[in-house]
Amino acid sequence: MTLTYKYKLSDKSAQRRLRQHAIALNQVWNYCVQTQHECERQYRAGAPKRRWPTHFDLQKLTAGSSKELGTHAGAITEICRVFTENRDKRKRAPKFRTSFGPKKSLGWVPFRSCDRQIEPNGIKFLGKLYRLHGTKRRPLPETIKGGSSKIHSVIGGYASMLKSQRIDLPAMVKSGSTWASKRSPQ
Repeated sequence: MTLTYKYKLSDKSAQRRLRQHAIALNQVWNYCVQTQHECERQYRAGAPKRRWPTHFDLQKLTAGSSKELGTHAGAITEICRVFTENRDKRKRAPKFRTSFGPKKSLGWVPFRSCDRQIEPNGIKFLGKLYRLHGTKRRPLPETIKGGSSKIHSVIGGYASMLKSQRIDLPAMVKSGSTWASKRSPQ
C-alpha cells in the first residue's frame, strides 16, 4: 500500500524559489505540447504516419536546457515522462500551462528520488534546504518510494508530497475472545 504524505513549506523565500522553478518547468511542458502539435500538423499535411515522440525523444530535445532555465535536469526529465503518460492516456496533446495572468496554472515541481536528500526537518533540492512545517508532530517517513513533488495549493503556499511504501500487516479477525490473523485459503 502506498501512502502519500503532504507537508506545507514554512519558508517564504523557498516559495519564491519554487515559483521560479515552476515557471521554468511550465516552459518545458509547453515545449513538449508544441512539439506534439507540430508532429500532428505534419501528419495532417500528408507526411507519412510515424509514432508520436516518446519520453526519450522529448528528453533528447530538451537536453542541455536545465542550465539555461536554472532548474534541475531530473525535473525536466520528469516533466517529459509525465507529459508522455498524460498524452498517451488521453490520446491527444494536453493543454498548455500558463505561468502568468488570472488563469495561470498552479505551480508544480516534480523531482526524482535521486535528485533530493531527506533531512530531519526538510528536503534538500538543488543545494537548498526546504523546511517543512509539521515534521515534529509527524516525522518524515523513513522509506520514500520513487519521486515526489512540490505543488502549489489553491489557497496559496507550496506543499511537498512524499510517497511512502507501507508494509501491510495480515488482517486480524476476532475469534471468540481473542484476535487471530486471518489466513488465506491454500
